[in-house]
Amino acid sequence: MSIQFCVFILASSSRADDAVDVNLVVRISVSVIGKMVGSFAMVGVTSDPIAAELFAMALADEDLAVNRAVVGPWEDRVIQRATELELGVRIPQDLSISLAGEISQPAREAVERIVRRFGVGLS
Repeated sequence: MSIQFCVFILASSSRADDAVDVNLVVRISVSVIGKMVGSFAMVGVTSDPIAAELFAMALADEDLAVNRAVVGPWEDRVIQRATELELGVRIPQDLSISLAGEISQPAREAVERIVRRFGVGLS
């Protein structure tokens, strides 16, 4: 049995087209997205490429100033192109977020911010 990893860095101005084209060619069975948020690590695991992109965007936005305006995740070019091609979740109702284990209050607040951005409930 062999294990293969593919890393793709999106640094071009045609990010939406590049990201979606890669997902058309390379089907990733599971994505693990993580980041240090304050003093804790937040990690998301999904088999859906659009959910993975949404969570990565939300984690990146955690570094922005509170008063900084950002594009809603469902309006992002990558997400819109991927949903057009039916690569994963298409609308907020297709997505659910679940917590694993006990989490601290600051971590719960970060998750709640992400859930609000996605427009979904927390289960």
